[in-house]
Amino acid sequence: MLYLEDYLELIEHLPQELRDRFTVMREMDLQVQNTTESLEKRVKIFFSHANEMNPQEKDAEYNEIKKDYYKCLEDADEKVQLSNQLYDLVALYLRRLEQECHKFKMELEADRAGITEILEKRSEEMDASAGNNSQKENLYSVVVSRPSASLSEKKRDTSISEYKRLLNVEKMLPDVRPMSAPTNPPTVNYSLSHMG
Repeated sequence: MLYLEDYLELIEHLPQELRDRFTVMREMDLQVQNTTESLEKRVKIFFSHANEMNPQEKDAEYNEIKKDYYKCLEDADEKVQLSNQLYDLVALYLRRLEQECHKFKMELEADRAGITEILEKRSEEMDASAGNNSQKENLYSVVVSRPSASLSEKKRDTSISEYKRLLNVEKMLPDVRPMSAPTNPPTVNYSLSHMG
């Protein structure tokens, strides 16, 4: 019954990985924005001087601007791909958490039939009463301490003693439950509608 510890160990690198990837996305976004602004200036200059240019110069400049717009569009596509990868990564960890919760629920049910229904009902009641409490209260003031033990000692604990400990911890928990993540993926759209 070390599901929480195993899961926390699994995701300990996730915040840094997300931070790094969001930094890359921010840099890509700035690059796309700067390139777009630069291209808009080039387009204004191109149209203001188009009457003075010969047809070969016009075609060459037009093709160069068009090529740079497509490069900018590719960079924007790469940023969208990176954001989709990040979404998939977080979704993967959420699915893993759901699997671990399901395993834990099945283990509790194996020890004592009907306990998960009781715990879920209690959780719903706690959620309802938490909505009625003042937001100014410090709901996280309870500190749950566990005796330190080696990994082998933890694994030797019986299911019943672990179950009793969890029930005691549950009584000490605050009346707040975390919100679940949205299940619909975000929609990412962008447009360079002024492209030719």
